[in-house]
Amino acid sequence: MSKLVGRIVLRSADGERVPAHYSSFAADVARFVDEVQTLADNQREKDRALSDLRREGDFKLTSAPYDPTIAPADKGITPLIDMLALQNASDHLTRAAGAADGVLADEQSLAPAARARIDAAVTGIDQLLLDPAGLPGRPWYKNLISAPGTLTGYGAKTLPGVREGIEQRRFDDARAYVARTAAVIEAYAGRLDEIAAMGGRKSQ
Repeated sequence: MSKLVGRIVLRSADGERVPAHYSSFAADVARFVDEVQTLADNQREKDRALSDLRREGDFKLTSAPYDPTIAPADKGITPLIDMLALQNASDHLTRAAGAADGVLADEQSLAPAARARIDAAVTGIDQLLLDPAGLPGRPWYKNLISAPGTLTGYGAKTLPGVREGIEQRRFDDARAYVARTAAVIEAYAGRLDEIAAMGGRKSQ
């Protein structure tokens, strides 16, 4: 494994630029969006089930003097969080990535000037995933696609602004970071649209 990784690093260092397959990244982002939507839905269902148990007195009925059962604190019901902007941005990214990958796969057939423009457009594209405000409580982490979790050490959280907002019940933050995260994904997809246009292709 170390030899494989070493060769990849050397080949990447000797290449004109770091190789990338943008459709794979787009597929990951689409999966992350589905995950945070499912997270919110599942958490809402658990909140409702707990509320029903509390209302029907199940915790009192199952409690015994020698082993009292205490109902968990009432944290309310996870609200509906509109993910449409995030879903639309992910869809845009999928289309743009496919078009850009098509151009880059056939890049050698392009004129040198077009290739130079594409190289310039690719340079620094990952910086578009950064938000100047950073993450809630951690402004030094600016990447809105992946960052260490607040409670996971260096374990990564994907779409951390949205995901941790839901998990930690900071729902205003979750809503705000749906918009912020959608904005950086749209910017990234827009750059891929530019690359596709340089090669004569456009996302549909």
